[in-house]
Amino acid sequence: MEQPPEYPSAAFEACMLRTIGATLGATVEETFSSDGLDFVIARLPKGICLRQAVQAAQSIDEKLSLVMSLLNFFKEVHAAGFALDGSTVDDFLMESGKTVLANLATLVPLAGSGNHKPSGSGRHAPELKDGMGDRSLGTIMFTLGQVLHELSPEIEPTPKHGHGSQAAHSSPEQSRLLGSLLAENPSKRLGRYQELGVDETWRRAEEMVTDWIRAASRPTFKAAGRTSIGVYRENNEDSYAIVSSTKRGVGPGRHLLLAVVSDGMGGGAVGEIASTITVESLARSYRHSSDISADIGVSSLSSLPEGGFTDLGAPAFDAEKQIIAMTNALIRAHHDVREAADKGGESCGGMGATAVAVHLSEWNAVIGHVGDSRAYLVRNGSIRQLTTDHSAVQKMVSMGLISRQEAENHARRHELSQAIGGFEVVVPDVVTLELKSGDRLLLCSDGVTNVIDDETLQHYLNQANDADSICCQIISAANMKASPDNATALVVQVD
Repeated sequence: MEQPPEYPSAAFEACMLRTIGATLGATVEETFSSDGLDFVIARLPKGICLRQAVQAAQSIDEKLSLVMSLLNFFKEVHAAGFALDGSTVDDFLMESGKTVLANLATLVPLAGSGNHKPSGSGRHAPELKDGMGDRSLGTIMFTLGQVLHELSPEIEPTPKHGHGSQAAHSSPEQSRLLGSLLAENPSKRLGRYQELGVDETWRRAEEMVTDWIRAASRPTFKAAGRTSIGVYRENNEDSYAIVSSTKRGVGPGRHLLLAVVSDGMGGGAVGEIASTITVESLARSYRHSSDISADIGVSSLSSLPEGGFTDLGAPAFDAEKQIIAMTNALIRAHHDVREAADKGGESCGGMGATAVAVHLSEWNAVIGHVGDSRAYLVRNGSIRQLTTDHSAVQKMVSMGLISRQEAENHARRHELSQAIGGFEVVVPDVVTLELKSGDRLLLCSDGVTNVIDDETLQHYLNQANDADSICCQIISAANMKASPDNATALVVQVD
Protein backbone atom coordinates (compact mmCIF):
# COMPACT_ATOMS: atom_id res chain seq x y z
CA MET A 1 0.00 0.00 0.00
CA GLU A 2 1.39 3.38 -1.02
CA GLN A 3 2.32 5.57 1.91
CA PRO A 4 0.94 9.12 1.85
CA PRO A 5 3.51 11.86 1.41
CA GLU A 6 4.41 13.31 4.76
CA TYR A 7 3.95 17.00 5.44
CA PRO A 8 5.14 17.59 9.02
CA SER A 9 4.45 21.13 10.13
CA ALA A 10 4.31 23.31 13.21
CA ALA A 11 1.26 24.76 14.92
CA PHE A 12 0.09 27.02 12.14
CA GLU A 13 0.32 24.47 9.35
CA ALA A 14 -1.40 21.83 11.49
CA CYS A 15 -4.23 24.23 12.35
CA MET A 16 -4.48 25.29 8.73
CA LEU A 17 -4.80 21.75 7.44
CA ARG A 18 -7.38 20.88 10.05
CA THR A 19 -9.36 24.04 9.23
CA ILE A 20 -9.36 24.11 5.44
CA GLY A 21 -7.67 20.88 4.42
CA ALA A 22 -10.69 19.89 2.34
CA THR A 23 -10.60 23.21 0.45
CA LEU A 24 -6.88 22.80 -0.21
CA GLY A 25 -7.36 19.25 -1.42
CA ALA A 26 -5.30 17.82 1.45
CA THR A 27 -6.53 14.88 3.54
CA VAL A 28 -5.35 14.74 7.16
CA GLU A 29 -4.11 11.21 7.91
CA GLU A 30 -2.79 11.69 11.44
CA THR A 31 -2.11 14.44 13.99
CA PHE A 32 0.22 14.32 16.96
CA SER A 33 2.21 16.56 19.32
CA SER A 34 5.89 16.44 20.06
CA ASP A 35 8.01 18.74 22.20
CA GLY A 36 5.09 21.15 22.53
CA LEU A 37 4.48 21.37 18.78
CA ASP A 38 1.52 20.11 16.78
CA PHE A 39 2.23 17.98 13.73
CA VAL A 40 0.04 16.59 11.05
CA ILE A 41 0.61 13.91 8.45
CA ALA A 42 -1.49 14.67 5.41
CA ARG A 43 -2.05 13.31 1.94
CA LEU A 44 -1.40 16.25 -0.36
CA PRO A 45 -3.31 16.71 -3.61
CA LYS A 46 -2.28 15.15 -6.87
CA GLY A 47 -3.50 16.18 -10.27
CA ILE A 48 -2.71 17.94 -13.50
CA CYS A 49 -1.17 21.41 -13.46
CA LEU A 50 -3.86 24.07 -13.94
CA ARG A 51 -1.92 25.67 -16.79
CA GLN A 52 -1.75 22.35 -18.63
CA ALA A 53 -5.45 21.74 -18.03
CA VAL A 54 -6.33 25.09 -19.61
CA GLN A 55 -3.98 24.39 -22.52
CA ALA A 56 -5.66 21.03 -23.12
CA ALA A 57 -9.22 22.42 -22.92
CA GLN A 58 -11.07 21.74 -26.17
CA SER A 59 -13.63 24.52 -25.92
CA ILE A 60 -14.06 27.98 -24.49
CA ASP A 61 -16.65 26.58 -22.08
CA GLU A 62 -14.06 24.15 -20.70
CA LYS A 63 -11.58 27.00 -20.21
CA LEU A 64 -14.21 29.07 -18.49
CA SER A 65 -15.05 26.19 -16.15
CA LEU A 66 -11.38 25.77 -15.19
CA VAL A 67 -10.80 29.45 -14.51
CA MET A 68 -14.04 29.74 -12.55
CA SER A 69 -12.85 26.81 -10.44
CA LEU A 70 -9.68 28.79 -9.66
CA LEU A 71 -11.72 31.86 -8.74
CA ASN A 72 -13.98 29.78 -6.48
CA PHE A 73 -10.88 28.38 -4.75
CA PHE A 74 -9.73 31.94 -3.94
CA LYS A 75 -13.22 32.73 -2.73
CA GLU A 76 -13.33 29.69 -0.40
CA VAL A 77 -9.87 30.41 1.00
CA HIS A 78 -10.89 34.00 1.77
CA ALA A 79 -14.11 32.84 3.44
CA ALA A 80 -12.04 30.55 5.68
CA GLY A 81 -9.92 33.48 6.87
CA PHE A 82 -6.80 32.91 4.79
CA ALA A 83 -5.01 34.66 1.94
CA LEU A 84 -2.87 33.46 -0.94
CA ASP A 85 0.24 35.60 -1.17
CA GLY A 86 2.89 35.34 -3.88
CA SER A 87 1.20 32.40 -5.64
CA THR A 88 1.99 31.49 -9.23
CA VAL A 89 -0.18 29.57 -11.64
CA ASP A 90 2.09 26.56 -11.20
CA ASP A 91 1.07 26.35 -7.52
CA PHE A 92 -2.38 25.08 -8.57
CA LEU A 93 -3.55 21.66 -9.69
CA MET A 94 -6.81 20.29 -11.04
CA GLU A 95 -7.96 17.20 -9.15
CA SER A 96 -11.35 15.59 -9.81
CA GLY A 97 -12.60 18.76 -11.52
CA LYS A 98 -11.61 21.00 -8.60
CA THR A 99 -8.76 23.47 -8.14
CA VAL A 100 -6.40 22.55 -5.31
CA LEU A 101 -3.22 24.08 -3.93
CA ALA A 102 0.10 22.29 -4.38
CA ASN A 103 2.28 24.90 -2.63
CA LEU A 104 1.01 25.42 0.91
CA ALA A 105 3.79 27.94 1.61
CA THR A 106 1.80 30.64 -0.22
CA LEU A 107 -1.11 30.34 2.22
CA VAL A 108 -1.17 32.84 5.11
CA PRO A 109 -3.86 33.82 7.62
CA LEU A 110 -5.68 37.11 7.16
CA ALA A 111 -5.57 37.94 10.85
CA GLY A 112 -2.24 39.20 12.15
CA SER A 113 -0.52 38.65 8.82
CA GLY A 114 1.41 41.91 8.93
CA ASN A 115 4.36 40.06 10.47
CA HIS A 116 4.56 37.64 7.55
CA LYS A 117 7.48 38.95 5.52
CA PRO A 118 7.03 38.36 1.79
CA SER A 119 9.78 37.00 -0.39
CA GLY A 120 11.60 39.25 -2.80
CA SER A 121 9.84 37.82 -5.81
CA GLY A 122 7.99 41.05 -6.56
CA ARG A 123 4.74 39.13 -6.92
CA HIS A 124 3.20 40.51 -3.76
CA ALA A 125 0.66 43.30 -3.55
CA PRO A 126 2.35 46.74 -3.33
CA GLU A 127 0.85 47.43 0.10
CA LEU A 128 2.77 44.45 1.52
CA LYS A 129 6.17 45.77 0.52
CA ASP A 130 8.76 45.10 3.23
CA GLY A 131 6.22 42.99 5.10
CA MET A 132 4.08 45.99 6.07
CA GLY A 133 0.30 46.08 5.81
CA ASP A 134 -2.42 43.60 6.58
CA ARG A 135 -3.71 41.21 3.99
CA SER A 136 -7.29 41.83 2.92
CA LEU A 137 -9.69 41.03 0.13
CA GLY A 138 -7.78 43.62 -1.90
CA THR A 139 -4.51 41.69 -1.60
CA ILE A 140 -6.29 38.45 -2.47
CA MET A 141 -7.59 40.15 -5.63
CA PHE A 142 -4.03 41.21 -6.49
CA THR A 143 -2.77 37.63 -6.22
CA LEU A 144 -5.70 36.42 -8.33
CA GLY A 145 -4.77 39.03 -10.94
CA GLN A 146 -1.16 37.80 -11.00
CA VAL A 147 -2.25 34.20 -11.55
CA LEU A 148 -4.78 35.14 -14.25
CA HIS A 149 -2.13 37.23 -15.97
CA GLU A 150 0.07 34.13 -16.17
CA LEU A 151 -2.86 32.17 -17.61
CA SER A 152 -3.58 34.83 -20.26
CA PRO A 153 -1.50 33.20 -23.04
CA GLU A 154 -3.60 30.04 -22.67
CA ILE A 155 -6.82 32.07 -22.96
CA GLU A 156 -5.75 34.57 -25.61
CA PRO A 157 -2.77 33.24 -27.61
CA THR A 158 -0.33 36.00 -28.54
CA PRO A 159 -0.11 36.51 -32.31
CA LYS A 160 3.30 36.21 -33.92
CA HIS A 161 4.61 38.93 -36.20
CA GLY A 162 7.56 37.82 -38.27
CA HIS A 163 10.96 36.50 -37.16
CA GLY A 164 9.32 34.77 -34.22
CA SER A 165 8.73 38.00 -32.32
CA GLN A 166 5.54 38.46 -30.39
CA ALA A 167 3.51 41.63 -30.13
CA ALA A 168 1.78 42.63 -26.93
CA HIS A 169 -1.86 41.62 -27.16
CA SER A 170 -4.81 42.04 -24.86
CA SER A 171 -8.52 42.28 -25.39
CA PRO A 172 -10.63 45.05 -23.85
CA GLU A 173 -12.09 42.48 -21.46
CA GLN A 174 -8.68 41.23 -20.36
CA SER A 175 -7.43 44.77 -19.80
CA ARG A 176 -10.53 45.62 -17.81
CA LEU A 177 -10.16 42.55 -15.59
CA LEU A 178 -6.43 42.72 -14.94
CA GLY A 179 -6.42 46.51 -14.66
CA SER A 180 -9.03 46.23 -11.94
CA LEU A 181 -7.35 43.39 -10.03
CA LEU A 182 -3.81 44.78 -10.20
CA ALA A 183 -4.47 48.43 -9.35
CA GLU A 184 -1.67 49.86 -7.16
CA ASN A 185 -4.09 51.16 -4.56
CA PRO A 186 -5.99 48.23 -3.01
CA SER A 187 -9.06 50.38 -2.36
CA LYS A 188 -9.42 50.86 -6.12
CA ARG A 189 -9.39 47.19 -7.04
CA LEU A 190 -12.37 45.64 -8.78
CA GLY A 191 -14.41 48.82 -8.77
CA ARG A 192 -13.77 49.91 -5.14
CA TYR A 193 -14.35 46.50 -3.54
CA GLN A 194 -14.66 48.04 -0.06
CA GLU A 195 -17.78 49.90 -1.20
CA LEU A 196 -19.22 46.89 -3.03
CA GLY A 197 -18.99 44.44 -0.16
CA VAL A 198 -17.61 40.91 -0.25
CA ASP A 199 -20.48 39.16 -2.06
CA GLU A 200 -20.81 41.82 -4.75
CA THR A 201 -17.03 41.91 -5.24
CA TRP A 202 -16.87 38.18 -5.95
CA ARG A 203 -19.94 38.43 -8.19
CA ARG A 204 -18.24 41.23 -10.13
CA ALA A 205 -15.07 39.16 -10.43
CA GLU A 206 -17.03 36.19 -11.78
CA GLU A 207 -18.82 38.41 -14.30
CA MET A 208 -15.60 40.00 -15.55
CA VAL A 209 -13.78 36.66 -15.82
CA THR A 210 -16.71 35.30 -17.84
CA ASP A 211 -16.71 38.34 -20.14
CA TRP A 212 -12.97 37.99 -20.70
CA ILE A 213 -12.93 34.30 -21.53
CA ARG A 214 -16.02 34.38 -23.71
CA ALA A 215 -14.64 37.40 -25.58
CA ALA A 216 -11.43 35.44 -26.24
CA SER A 217 -13.49 33.32 -28.63
CA ARG A 218 -14.51 36.41 -30.58
CA PRO A 219 -15.05 35.57 -34.25
CA THR A 220 -13.31 37.09 -37.22
CA PHE A 221 -15.20 38.03 -40.37
CA LYS A 222 -13.86 37.60 -43.89
CA ALA A 223 -16.02 39.08 -46.61
CA ALA A 224 -15.89 39.58 -50.36
CA GLY A 225 -18.31 40.59 -53.07
CA ARG A 226 -18.55 40.37 -56.86
CA THR A 227 -20.98 41.87 -59.34
CA SER A 228 -21.49 41.40 -63.08
CA ILE A 229 -23.36 43.35 -65.73
CA GLY A 230 -24.57 40.00 -67.07
CA VAL A 231 -25.13 38.83 -70.61
CA TYR A 232 -27.95 41.08 -71.85
CA ARG A 233 -27.79 44.33 -69.86
CA GLU A 234 -25.97 47.45 -71.00
CA ASN A 235 -25.27 48.73 -67.50
CA ASN A 236 -25.11 47.39 -63.97
CA GLU A 237 -27.90 48.53 -61.65
CA ASP A 238 -26.61 46.39 -58.75
CA SER A 239 -24.46 47.79 -55.96
CA TYR A 240 -22.85 46.25 -52.90
CA ALA A 241 -20.79 47.42 -49.97
CA ILE A 242 -18.64 45.87 -47.24
CA VAL A 243 -18.01 48.25 -44.38
CA SER A 244 -15.49 47.12 -41.78
CA SER A 245 -14.87 49.03 -38.58
CA THR A 246 -13.55 48.70 -35.06
CA LYS A 247 -15.05 50.11 -31.91
CA ARG A 248 -12.10 50.79 -29.65
CA GLY A 249 -12.09 50.53 -25.91
CA VAL A 250 -9.16 49.30 -23.83
CA GLY A 251 -7.03 47.10 -26.06
CA PRO A 252 -7.34 46.49 -29.81
CA GLY A 253 -11.13 46.79 -29.94
CA ARG A 254 -13.89 44.73 -31.49
CA HIS A 255 -14.29 44.02 -35.17
CA LEU A 256 -17.64 44.86 -36.76
CA LEU A 257 -18.90 44.39 -40.27
CA LEU A 258 -21.80 45.63 -42.37
CA ALA A 259 -22.53 43.96 -45.72
CA VAL A 260 -25.16 45.26 -48.18
CA VAL A 261 -26.47 44.23 -51.61
CA SER A 262 -28.90 46.42 -53.53
CA ASP A 263 -30.57 45.91 -56.92
CA GLY A 264 -31.69 49.14 -58.61
CA MET A 265 -35.03 49.68 -60.35
CA GLY A 266 -36.09 52.17 -62.96
CA GLY A 267 -33.76 51.27 -65.79
CA GLY A 268 -30.44 52.67 -66.91
CA ALA A 269 -28.70 55.26 -64.79
CA VAL A 270 -31.79 55.64 -62.58
CA GLY A 271 -31.42 52.12 -61.20
CA GLU A 272 -27.70 52.62 -60.65
CA ILE A 273 -28.36 55.83 -58.74
CA ALA A 274 -31.01 54.19 -56.54
CA SER A 275 -28.83 51.23 -55.56
CA THR A 276 -25.81 53.46 -54.93
CA ILE A 277 -27.82 55.79 -52.70
CA THR A 278 -29.18 52.77 -50.82
CA VAL A 279 -25.82 51.22 -49.93
CA GLU A 280 -24.28 54.60 -49.10
CA SER A 281 -27.21 55.51 -46.85
CA LEU A 282 -27.03 52.21 -44.95
CA ALA A 283 -23.28 52.51 -44.48
CA ARG A 284 -23.70 56.07 -43.20
CA SER A 285 -26.41 55.02 -40.75
CA TYR A 286 -24.22 52.34 -39.23
CA ARG A 287 -21.15 54.51 -39.00
CA HIS A 288 -22.96 57.18 -37.02
CA SER A 289 -25.65 55.30 -35.12
CA SER A 290 -25.33 55.84 -31.37
CA ASP A 291 -27.66 52.87 -30.87
CA ILE A 292 -25.17 50.58 -32.58
CA SER A 293 -22.09 52.05 -30.92
CA ALA A 294 -23.60 51.87 -27.47
CA ASP A 295 -24.57 48.25 -27.90
CA ILE A 296 -21.30 46.96 -29.28
CA GLY A 297 -19.76 46.74 -25.84
CA VAL A 298 -17.12 49.43 -26.08
CA SER A 299 -15.17 48.95 -22.88
CA SER A 300 -17.21 50.95 -20.39
CA LEU A 301 -14.60 51.93 -17.86
CA SER A 302 -13.95 54.93 -15.71
CA SER A 303 -10.23 55.24 -15.06
CA LEU A 304 -9.05 55.55 -11.51
CA PRO A 305 -5.77 56.70 -9.97
CA GLU A 306 -2.98 54.18 -9.58
CA GLY A 307 -3.81 52.49 -12.86
CA GLY A 308 -7.13 50.94 -11.83
CA PHE A 309 -10.53 50.97 -13.48
CA THR A 310 -14.09 51.05 -12.29
CA ASP A 311 -16.12 48.60 -14.34
CA LEU A 312 -19.38 50.25 -15.31
CA GLY A 313 -20.64 47.12 -17.01
CA ALA A 314 -20.42 46.34 -20.72
CA PRO A 315 -23.90 46.13 -22.25
CA ALA A 316 -24.94 42.79 -23.66
CA PHE A 317 -26.32 42.31 -27.16
CA ASP A 318 -29.75 43.92 -27.21
CA ALA A 319 -31.73 42.22 -29.98
CA GLU A 320 -34.65 44.66 -29.80
CA LYS A 321 -32.38 47.68 -30.07
CA GLN A 322 -30.49 46.15 -33.00
CA ILE A 323 -33.73 45.34 -34.85
CA ILE A 324 -34.89 48.92 -34.40
CA ALA A 325 -31.53 50.24 -35.60
CA MET A 326 -31.61 48.12 -38.78
CA THR A 327 -35.24 49.01 -39.44
CA ASN A 328 -34.49 52.72 -39.06
CA ALA A 329 -31.45 52.43 -41.34
CA LEU A 330 -33.52 50.82 -44.11
CA ILE A 331 -36.29 53.41 -43.74
CA ARG A 332 -33.66 56.17 -43.84
CA ALA A 333 -32.35 54.73 -47.11
CA HIS A 334 -35.93 54.64 -48.43
CA HIS A 335 -36.37 58.35 -47.70
CA ASP A 336 -32.98 59.18 -49.24
CA VAL A 337 -33.93 57.45 -52.51
CA ARG A 338 -37.36 59.13 -52.60
CA GLU A 339 -35.75 62.51 -51.97
CA ALA A 340 -33.33 61.95 -54.87
CA ALA A 341 -36.22 60.86 -57.11
CA ASP A 342 -38.18 64.02 -56.27
CA LYS A 343 -35.18 66.18 -57.11
CA GLY A 344 -34.61 64.30 -60.37
CA GLY A 345 -38.11 64.95 -61.65
CA GLU A 346 -39.58 62.95 -64.54
CA SER A 347 -36.21 61.45 -65.48
CA CYS A 348 -36.22 59.56 -62.17
CA GLY A 349 -39.71 58.14 -62.46
CA GLY A 350 -39.92 54.60 -61.08
CA MET A 351 -36.59 54.90 -59.29
CA GLY A 352 -36.18 52.41 -56.47
CA ALA A 353 -34.06 49.53 -55.21
CA THR A 354 -34.07 46.35 -53.23
CA ALA A 355 -31.84 46.05 -50.19
CA VAL A 356 -30.54 43.19 -48.10
CA ALA A 357 -28.11 43.99 -45.30
CA VAL A 358 -26.41 42.14 -42.47
CA HIS A 359 -24.65 43.73 -39.50
CA LEU A 360 -22.28 41.43 -37.61
CA SER A 361 -20.99 42.03 -34.11
CA GLU A 362 -19.39 39.38 -31.94
CA TRP A 363 -21.49 36.20 -32.38
CA ASN A 364 -24.62 38.05 -33.42
CA ALA A 365 -25.99 39.12 -36.78
CA VAL A 366 -28.91 41.37 -37.67
CA ILE A 367 -30.41 40.78 -41.14
CA GLY A 368 -32.78 43.26 -42.74
CA HIS A 369 -34.27 43.45 -46.20
CA VAL A 370 -36.75 45.17 -48.50
CA GLY A 371 -37.54 43.61 -51.89
CA ASP A 372 -36.37 40.31 -53.36
CA SER A 373 -32.61 40.39 -52.86
CA ARG A 374 -31.89 37.52 -50.50
CA ALA A 375 -29.76 36.39 -47.56
CA TYR A 376 -28.79 32.75 -47.03
CA LEU A 377 -27.01 30.93 -44.22
CA VAL A 378 -24.92 27.80 -44.74
CA ARG A 379 -24.23 25.95 -41.50
CA ASN A 380 -22.97 22.40 -41.11
CA GLY A 381 -23.33 21.86 -44.84
CA SER A 382 -27.01 22.87 -45.09
CA ILE A 383 -28.41 26.02 -46.64
CA ARG A 384 -31.26 28.10 -45.25
CA GLN A 385 -32.90 31.18 -46.75
CA LEU A 386 -33.04 33.90 -44.08
CA THR A 387 -35.26 36.35 -45.98
CA THR A 388 -38.70 36.11 -47.57
CA ASP A 389 -39.13 37.93 -50.88
CA HIS A 390 -41.36 40.99 -50.92
CA SER A 391 -42.98 40.01 -54.21
CA ALA A 392 -46.38 39.25 -55.69
CA VAL A 393 -45.61 35.59 -56.36
CA GLN A 394 -44.26 35.08 -52.81
CA LYS A 395 -47.59 36.34 -51.48
CA MET A 396 -49.34 33.81 -53.68
CA VAL A 397 -47.08 31.04 -52.39
CA SER A 398 -47.67 32.10 -48.80
CA MET A 399 -51.44 32.06 -49.38
CA GLY A 400 -51.25 28.60 -50.96
CA LEU A 401 -52.49 29.84 -54.35
CA ILE A 402 -49.45 28.55 -56.26
CA SER A 403 -46.57 26.21 -55.51
CA ARG A 404 -42.97 27.30 -55.12
CA GLN A 405 -42.16 25.54 -58.39
CA GLU A 406 -44.94 27.44 -60.19
CA ALA A 407 -43.62 30.71 -58.75
CA GLU A 408 -40.25 30.22 -60.45
CA ASN A 409 -41.75 30.77 -63.91
CA HIS A 410 -44.77 32.89 -63.03
CA ALA A 411 -45.46 35.94 -65.21
CA ARG A 412 -45.50 38.23 -62.14
CA ARG A 413 -42.29 36.89 -60.57
CA HIS A 414 -40.48 40.25 -61.02
CA GLU A 415 -43.28 42.30 -59.48
CA LEU A 416 -42.28 43.60 -56.04
CA SER A 417 -44.62 44.36 -53.16
CA GLN A 418 -42.02 46.55 -51.43
CA ALA A 419 -38.94 48.45 -52.58
CA ILE A 420 -36.61 51.12 -51.23
CA GLY A 421 -37.90 54.41 -52.68
CA GLY A 422 -40.27 52.66 -55.08
CA PHE A 423 -43.31 52.80 -52.76
CA GLU A 424 -44.69 55.48 -50.52
CA VAL A 425 -44.08 53.41 -47.37
CA VAL A 426 -41.85 50.43 -46.64
CA VAL A 427 -42.00 47.99 -43.73
CA PRO A 428 -38.61 46.21 -43.60
CA ASP A 429 -38.32 42.65 -42.34
CA VAL A 430 -35.55 42.33 -39.75
CA VAL A 431 -34.38 39.25 -37.83
CA THR A 432 -31.44 38.41 -35.56
CA LEU A 433 -29.23 35.36 -35.78
CA GLU A 434 -26.73 33.86 -33.35
CA LEU A 435 -23.64 32.94 -35.32
CA LYS A 436 -21.38 29.90 -35.03
CA SER A 437 -17.83 29.30 -36.15
CA GLY A 438 -17.79 28.06 -39.74
CA ASP A 439 -21.00 29.85 -40.76
CA ARG A 440 -21.16 31.39 -44.22
CA LEU A 441 -23.63 34.09 -45.18
CA LEU A 442 -24.58 34.86 -48.76
CA LEU A 443 -26.26 38.09 -49.86
CA CYS A 444 -27.30 38.19 -53.51
CA SER A 445 -29.53 39.89 -56.05
CA ASP A 446 -32.24 38.14 -58.05
CA GLY A 447 -29.87 37.94 -61.01
CA VAL A 448 -28.32 35.06 -59.07
CA THR A 449 -31.38 33.38 -57.56
CA ASN A 450 -33.43 33.50 -60.79
CA VAL A 451 -30.97 31.13 -62.48
CA ILE A 452 -29.20 29.23 -59.65
CA ASP A 453 -31.20 27.04 -57.28
CA ASP A 454 -30.55 26.69 -53.55
CA GLU A 455 -28.91 23.28 -53.91
CA THR A 456 -26.31 24.67 -56.31
CA LEU A 457 -25.66 27.68 -54.07
CA GLN A 458 -25.17 25.27 -51.17
CA HIS A 459 -22.60 23.36 -53.23
CA TYR A 460 -20.53 26.48 -53.90
CA LEU A 461 -20.76 27.75 -50.33
CA ASN A 462 -19.63 24.40 -48.90
CA GLN A 463 -16.38 24.38 -50.83
CA ALA A 464 -13.16 25.02 -48.90
CA ASN A 465 -12.49 28.23 -50.79
CA ASP A 466 -12.17 31.79 -49.59
CA ALA A 467 -15.08 34.22 -49.79
CA ASP A 468 -13.84 35.90 -52.99
CA SER A 469 -13.41 32.58 -54.85
CA ILE A 470 -16.95 31.52 -53.89
CA CYS A 471 -18.35 34.82 -55.18
CA CYS A 472 -16.48 34.37 -58.46
CA GLN A 473 -17.89 30.88 -58.90
CA ILE A 474 -21.45 32.01 -58.24
CA ILE A 475 -21.24 34.96 -60.63
CA SER A 476 -19.58 32.83 -63.32
CA ALA A 477 -22.37 30.25 -62.95
CA ALA A 478 -25.02 32.97 -63.32
CA ASN A 479 -23.36 34.26 -66.49
CA MET A 480 -23.01 30.73 -67.89
CA LYS A 481 -26.76 30.30 -67.43
CA ALA A 482 -27.27 33.56 -69.35
CA SER A 483 -28.94 35.39 -66.51
CA PRO A 484 -31.12 38.12 -68.03
CA ASP A 485 -30.23 40.47 -65.16
CA ASN A 486 -27.21 41.88 -63.39
CA ALA A 487 -25.85 39.42 -60.83
CA THR A 488 -24.26 40.22 -57.47
CA ALA A 489 -23.02 37.89 -54.72
CA LEU A 490 -21.47 38.80 -51.38
CA VAL A 491 -20.12 36.15 -48.99
CA VAL A 492 -19.21 36.53 -45.33
CA GLN A 493 -17.15 33.79 -43.65
CA VAL A 494 -17.35 33.53 -39.84
CA ASP A 495 -14.26 31.98 -38.20
